[in-house]
Amino acid sequence: MKFAIPSRDLLSVATALWLGIATSMPARAQVSAEDIARMRQLQPGEFIAKTREGCSVIRKERGPNSKDVIANSVSRDSWEGGCAEGMALGPGKYIARNDKMETVGSTDMWYFYGRGIGQAVFTSQSPGVYQGSKSESFAWDGIFYSRNVSRMEPLEPKENAVVPRIWYSPKEYANELSYTLHPACGVDRQPCVTEQRPSPTGNFFDGLKHLPCNGSCGSLWMEKAGPLFTAFDNFAQQHAADVAALKQALAPTVERMKREADGQRAAAQAEAARVEQQFRTSLQTMNPGQLFAKADELNAKGDRARAREALRALVSRFPDHPLALTAARQMEGGAK
Repeated sequence: MKFAIPSRDLLSVATALWLGIATSMPARAQVSAEDIARMRQLQPGEFIAKTREGCSVIRKERGPNSKDVIANSVSRDSWEGGCAEGMALGPGKYIARNDKMETVGSTDMWYFYGRGIGQAVFTSQSPGVYQGSKSESFAWDGIFYSRNVSRMEPLEPKENAVVPRIWYSPKEYANELSYTLHPACGVDRQPCVTEQRPSPTGNFFDGLKHLPCNGSCGSLWMEKAGPLFTAFDNFAQQHAADVAALKQALAPTVERMKREADGQRAAAQAEAARVEQQFRTSLQTMNPGQLFAKADELNAKGDRARAREALRALVSRFPDHPLALTAARQMEGGAK
């Protein structure tokens, strides 16, 4: 559902953020009106992608010819949360699906007009070894960190375990960097740490580098990935108050959207109940020809369950009518 936010609300949000929201927040936790305006604008390399339900999110191009691929992927996904001016807004759950429309994961997160902000937790739902694994991330103003291990002590790779990974995505895609600790990689299938950077060709493997552990993956992992873990924590701490300020300023808008959504949902449920009751009543009042025609209409719409109910009503109420035999044959054929 989409909700338009009046311009006065945006002005109040900007004013509240400019003055500072909570007295307990440090003075630096002030997001200006200019910050808000910038965060609502697309930055170089960004584009708007529409989810399955029509609510849009902001995505970043990831190399040559990636825009269409990413947009197509997002079109299978769902945003279970608020939507204002056609963009995801507020807390909710982002559902990711593969090309078979199978759910492969969900993210509990917060959007600011299609741009992810603050902490988020992704839970994998894909079948296989890593089903149910989680990763955490933090985003602010187009900068994003993600990791699936939250500790920095030296790690050793293990078979059939979550593969440790940390990923840094700045505003400039060309500067992205990620490290992953593997139990077996490369041609010799030995433990290693992989380093992934964007490639001008857009080919994933052109930007992939295998770094042999040489007997100590823990030390190599700390050497390569350790600085990103530190940067992740520092970035989250630096902008935690900014995120809290923005969320608090938008709280009245998000609450109003929730009330409107609840009202529309209740109205939709009431309408569905009315239509259902009307259908049940019609099964007891229609003549044989009307029931048979109704079954054809429902079948054409793909509502085979209700079509069978109409045929069943015909046979039950008018067992001696010529159409009853045809209806019974149709039900029998549909059951096979």
